[in-house]
Amino acid sequence: YKKWKSTEADYTKIKDFKTELEKVTTKEFKSFSKAQQKAFFINAYNGLTVLLILDHYPVKSIKKIGGLATKPWSIKFFKILGGSVQTLDAIEHDVLRKKYPDPRIHSAVNCASVGCPKLFNKPFLASKLEAQMDLRAKDWLNDKSQNSFDVASGTANISSIFTWFKEDFGNTDEGVRKFLVKYGPKAAKDLYSKNKEFKFTHIKYNWDLNKQ
Repeated sequence: YKKWKSTEADYTKIKDFKTELEKVTTKEFKSFSKAQQKAFFINAYNGLTVLLILDHYPVKSIKKIGGLATKPWSIKFFKILGGSVQTLDAIEHDVLRKKYPDPRIHSAVNCASVGCPKLFNKPFLASKLEAQMDLRAKDWLNDKSQNSFDVASGTANISSIFTWFKEDFGNTDEGVRKFLVKYGPKAAKDLYSKNKEFKFTHIKYNWDLNKQ
C-alpha cells in the first residue's frame, strides 16, 4: 500500500478503476451473463476495498476507517448501476451472497486484513470464473495460517469466516466439513475419513492490514 500510494500513476489507476465501474449502466449490466455479473461485483469489491485503504493510508486496520457510528463497510464512497449499490456491505451481503450464492465467495473477496484469504493478483474473468473460484478456495484452505487440519487429534482449526457465515455453507457442521474436504489439503480428507464428524476450533481473526 505504501508503494502504491506513493506512486501517483498507480494510485490514479485504482481511482480510474472506480470511474470505469461507475460508467456501467443498469441496462448494460443486465445484458451480462451471470458469470460476468458475478465477476463484476467480486472485482468491484476487491478494487474498491483497496481504494478505501489507499484513500486513508497509512492505517493499521480497515476497522480504523470510519467512526463509532460508521463501519468502513457502511461508508458510501462510490455508486454502481445508478447508485443502487453504494457500500461494500451492500456488494457483499445484498448482492453477492444473496443473488449469486456461492460459499467460494468468501475466498474470493478480500477485506484488506491478515485474517482474510489472500487477495488474488488477477482480475476475475467470466470465461475463467469457475476455475478461478476453485483456485481461491483451494489456496485459502491450503494456507496453514488460515486453516489447519490435525488428523491425530481429529480437529480442524479453521477461519472464523466459517462461523460468521455458516449459513453460506449449508448452515450445518456437515456443510462446513464437506467444503473443507472438497477444497482442502489431503489432511482434511484424511481427517474426514477417520471421523466424519470431526470437531472444529476457530482461529482468532486478525484485522491488521494485509500489507506486505
